[in-house]
Amino acid sequence: MQGIGLKQLQDQQARLQATKAKLTQFQQNTSDTTPINGLTKEDLTGDIVQTGIIGYFAQVDTSDKLSARTANTVVSYRLPSYGRFLTAAQTHYWYGIAKKVSFPGVVMDVDYLFQQLEAKDATNPTRINYMRQLGTTASAAEHAVPELMFADHSKPLSDPSQPQGVSAVKALAIAASQGQKIYTLTPVNQAIHSSVVSGLQISADVKNEITNALSAGKEVTVHEKDITVNGWTGCGYIILDQEIGGGAYKISGGANGGGVWWLGAIGGASAAFVLGIAAFIATVAVALPGALIFFWVLVLAVVLANATLMMQNYSDLNDEDKACYLGGILTGFGLGSFMSLPGWLGKISAIFGIAFNAYAPTSTGPQCGAL
Repeated sequence: MQGIGLKQLQDQQARLQATKAKLTQFQQNTSDTTPINGLTKEDLTGDIVQTGIIGYFAQVDTSDKLSARTANTVVSYRLPSYGRFLTAAQTHYWYGIAKKVSFPGVVMDVDYLFQQLEAKDATNPTRINYMRQLGTTASAAEHAVPELMFADHSKPLSDPSQPQGVSAVKALAIAASQGQKIYTLTPVNQAIHSSVVSGLQISADVKNEITNALSAGKEVTVHEKDITVNGWTGCGYIILDQEIGGGAYKISGGANGGGVWWLGAIGGASAAFVLGIAAFIATVAVALPGALIFFWVLVLAVVLANATLMMQNYSDLNDEDKACYLGGILTGFGLGSFMSLPGWLGKISAIFGIAFNAYAPTSTGPQCGAL
């Protein structure tokens, strides 16, 4: 998009008002479906998300023009840009089988936001500083616009019950408010890049992206570990080209870390309980010799089925969710072993689960948003 025209906004507003009038009429008499006949998903959902992305560009363009006029140091024009505002679909699995699909929220993803600008003093630092300012404002709009769209305007915007969005700059601000370290890595402090990146408690995929960006001479800003906001778990980070001041303002993560952790915990606990049953069978083998083979075959089948399902679940996940899933398995196995296995066997198994969880590349329940 290259600027937002007044008629474009007016036409969008008219469509939304027409749909609202039909829905209001239907609510007054739900037995009469005549008012909503002909309404499509484009009318109900498409126009809302279209309004969101148009509203984003309108806000960013207005802010950019105001900044340029106030600073009076640059001449700036919006170049053709595009982005998406869409509903987020989340598939829920139960032991590798898709059980249902839910729509937990919306996603604002502006892939290209281009600007043509020139500094009035023709110096590069002026251009770079202005581009950095625009980038921060544009990133903030990615969470601010959806929040305003879906807010309950009968309550203050600061009310905790209001919907919360996440952008790169907001994630960094939240992390800073929690006392996390905020790292800005540049070619100047290259000596600490390896130790800082390896110590980050974030997705392995993001670490790799950061490593590649640093190798290419980019500037990276990131916080030290994932945050959780209203069920979303992930991190915010910024990758900038120091020569032009532009770059990528990104977030990573998803909303299913907590669910994945609990799924792993259930799988680990069930494995421990199966071992408990096996231990019980071993103690009564003398009393029931005829049924021993049947019980052992049954236990073996359950063990193999449980292991197969857990392996399938694990292979279907990304690196971040794999850590949550494995952490859940080990925690569930440890607790399940303590409760179901007799004597020293249960204690040793519980210690093994807890100890391995501490040293393996796993994530705890609180880190995954499960506790």
